[in-house]
Amino acid sequence: VPVNEMDVINITYQRPLIEMKPDGLVFNVDSTINSVGQNGLDLMRKSPGVVVDKDENLTMNGKNGIRVYIDGKLSPLTGTELSEFLKTIQSSAIDQIEIITSPSAKYDAAGNAGIINIKLKKTKLVGTNGSVQAGYAYGKFSKYNGGFNINHRTEKVNLYASYNINHGKNWNNAHFNRTLIDTAFNQDALIIGQGTSQNYKAGVDFYVSEKSTIGVMASGNNRQSENSNSNNTTIRYIPTNETSNTIVSNNEDISKRNNTNINVNYQYNDKAKNKTLTLDADYGNFNINNDQYQPNLYYQTDGTLSNSNIYNLITGTQIDIYTLKADYEQPFLKGKISGGIKLTNTGTKNDFNYNTEVNNAWENDKEKSNIFKYQENIQAAYGQYQQQLKGFSLQIGLRAENTITKGISEGEKLNGSSYLPYTTENPRNYFNIFPNIGVTINKNPMSMWNLNYNKRIDRPNYQDLNPFEYKMTDYSYRRGNINLSPQITNAVSVTHTYKYMFNTRLEYAHTSNVFAELVDTINGYKLFQTKENLATQDIISLNMSIPFAYKNFSSFVNINTYYSMFKADYGNGRTIDLDVFAANFYAQVGYKFNDWLSAEVSGWYTTPSIWQGTFRSIAMGGVDAGLQARVLKGKGNIKVSMGDLFNSMKWGGSSNFAGQYVNAYGRWESQQFRINFSYNFGNNKIKMQQRKAGAEDEMNRTGESQGMQQGR
Repeated sequence: VPVNEMDVINITYQRPLIEMKPDGLVFNVDSTINSVGQNGLDLMRKSPGVVVDKDENLTMNGKNGIRVYIDGKLSPLTGTELSEFLKTIQSSAIDQIEIITSPSAKYDAAGNAGIINIKLKKTKLVGTNGSVQAGYAYGKFSKYNGGFNINHRTEKVNLYASYNINHGKNWNNAHFNRTLIDTAFNQDALIIGQGTSQNYKAGVDFYVSEKSTIGVMASGNNRQSENSNSNNTTIRYIPTNETSNTIVSNNEDISKRNNTNINVNYQYNDKAKNKTLTLDADYGNFNINNDQYQPNLYYQTDGTLSNSNIYNLITGTQIDIYTLKADYEQPFLKGKISGGIKLTNTGTKNDFNYNTEVNNAWENDKEKSNIFKYQENIQAAYGQYQQQLKGFSLQIGLRAENTITKGISEGEKLNGSSYLPYTTENPRNYFNIFPNIGVTINKNPMSMWNLNYNKRIDRPNYQDLNPFEYKMTDYSYRRGNINLSPQITNAVSVTHTYKYMFNTRLEYAHTSNVFAELVDTINGYKLFQTKENLATQDIISLNMSIPFAYKNFSSFVNINTYYSMFKADYGNGRTIDLDVFAANFYAQVGYKFNDWLSAEVSGWYTTPSIWQGTFRSIAMGGVDAGLQARVLKGKGNIKVSMGDLFNSMKWGGSSNFAGQYVNAYGRWESQQFRINFSYNFGNNKIKMQQRKAGAEDEMNRTGESQGMQQGR
């Protein structure tokens, strides 16, 4: 709210690529040339300490329990649904990526590996301003993207809107070789997909008084895609080395995903008394529809078609989320006390129809079709106290969460000559306390120490609870596990910050009931993937972040090493006892030739590690390079980059469980040429004020307000 305005001044401030924080770091997306033309999942691969595995699951510091927030709002999606959602967000719409390794009690307790908060762009300039951008990329196929954002701000109101679109064709391949008893199955898959993603956001903030702000925001995204998956599986009898059959499965998959979110918020900020109150009401809806045509054609060695099984799998998923949240903060006993409550109600419905082709007509297989409903209600409350003492600061927090869930499977079973409906329910109710303690020793600001302890939880994602089978081929399935329990993590860490820049973080974490992806067998030779709770996982990790700048040269290096142990015993030779020492490296160097031209080279590398508790992975890595030119008096920006210069990005791994050996490897369209043009228009001046904004504490934490601070 503009009051007691000072002079209007121009501010230009180039944020660093990485900003180090006591609880993690902030990745400023616009500060890297090589982010141009990419989506949210691509940026995850480049985020320090984050790894994307073969199934596009996110891991950090060797742990798989990452929760993703969008503008501070927790996304309910995990696993495949999360990765598909991240693909809908273009890098041009992202301002920052916060990587929070030690979240306070204010955050939801979910996420044993930490929190990733994707902050979308929203300007704070007074007047009317905005930007437009367009880009093109080419790897094996062409891709296009474009969008705009606009903002109009006055003394009493702030209006904003943004829209981004991406269209393109993509290429992936994969190879799965598995051996079971005396038979080898060798599967080759080529996946070519094309799709269009769109995301949008619009909102208004009303400054109703000097202390109060009311806001309304609507956002969403949608993605439509078509994938062609060519699968060839050769079945070979090992003792004689003879091929018995070759299965050709040329699948066609049409997918539509839509997400809409509505938020109403109120913020009260009394600067004189240092009291703040924020209220949020949110509704989110996800609609995901998938239509898969899957023919399985069996050919003998002479090329004769001996059998065929043709399926049509239709899946509809709907997720509705209602959230109410309140946070309050005020001075207390020479420190600051804060507290809040959050109520979340989530309802999902998954309707799976399994159809088989019989005499050139589709027949519904009632025993293999089902409806899975899941209800989850979480009531949470937290309290937190912070105090700055001489030479050190203290933060103590406690969060309590009560979780009530019910999974319901509805289907039909054949009884004699007729089908009878059935319903299976799995209700649960559990209560957890999550303490958080942090001590910062800052007697010498040039050499600060932070000690932290926290406890966190990860609940199973909705689809992993669905006990029905999703067919990938005649010999491979994916099946959920309705008995999955949450995994609990206790972690302690010590962080040292030298000269505000060089961070070293040592952590030990113990997780019980770890989620693991098991590749098991069914009916003798058929493979199925499912999630189980491993007994334990222990991880010791060391992370070092080293930023450096000298004249026109800048660099950032992040090194994360960890030792991880997985142990479980399911009986009858079904044991898991794996350990690994692994490391992840990320580096970026930049050089500014003059006021308008700069260059950048970045790269990442991860050593062999363990995925999902059972897969030993191979090393992965790649190098990107780019140029940036500022044109049109600094309002225009041209970025040109080349992704995966040496075409080295590929994934691979192996598993040996329950008498079955699996080796898998593949790659995606990582080597791409990208070019992007953006143009900023409108007012580029900020009216400086004596009164700070209600959200400035949060802005300081993410680095967004640094540009304003430079002008004071």
